[in-house]
Amino acid sequence: LLHDIGKIGVRDEVLLKPGKLTEEEMATIRSHPIFGDAILAPLQFLGRVTGMVKHHHERWDGDGYPDKLAGDVIPLASRIVAVSDTYDALTSDRPYRSRRSHATSMTIIVEESGKQFDPQVVTALVAVMDAQEGGETGRRATE
Repeated sequence: LLHDIGKIGVRDEVLLKPGKLTEEEMATIRSHPIFGDAILAPLQFLGRVTGMVKHHHERWDGDGYPDKLAGDVIPLASRIVAVSDTYDALTSDRPYRSRRSHATSMTIIVEESGKQFDPQVVTALVAVMDAQEGGETGRRATE
């Protein structure tokens, strides 16, 4: 929940827009991790949560935002949130598309391992899902 707190600074018309976002709207969306970090930074009891919030849209390959961090430079908590946030986004209805199935979502995440996501975090997610699904998730996602 805290990872997207910066979205309170994004107008609902942008967050709920059913169509393609303009460049300006995308820039607004991409500012939410920085805004969230600014909101949470004064709350010292949260510790490293602010770094997680700021960097949860970084990509393993360095093509993310806001700082274009790559690999192990991205805080581990941010790498975990990136995968879980994507799974949640894929399996939820959005104004611009319907939700995807668990199997399809896992396939997308596995395909992005090493590009968008930390491969170790993806492997851990597959293992957790396998434990819950009786071993089927990893097989379906990697076939």
